[in-house]
Amino acid sequence: MARRKAGTSTQIESAEFKIEQGIEIPPRRSGALKYPFDQMNVGDSFFIPEDSSVKPANVSNSAQAYGKQTGRKFTVRKVEGGYRCWRME
Repeated sequence: MARRKAGTSTQIESAEFKIEQGIEIPPRRSGALKYPFDQMNVGDSFFIPEDSSVKPANVSNSAQAYGKQTGRKFTVRKVEGGYRCWRME
């Protein structure tokens, strides 16, 4: 990838994008949570087996996002046989 010099900008051809009016914005995605964060009390946890298709990083990212929206705190730690997600606050 070519590097740009400082202070230069890249211009996008306006022909690449068609500006449209009157298109409604779809509602934000909301629905069932993939993980049971909303059902957890402080001290509760759930187990993610090591051989699961669920990646611990995905659980951690989802827990942090849910916690940010709700004021709750979660942590994901490696335990014997997999990972565990706890509700901390």
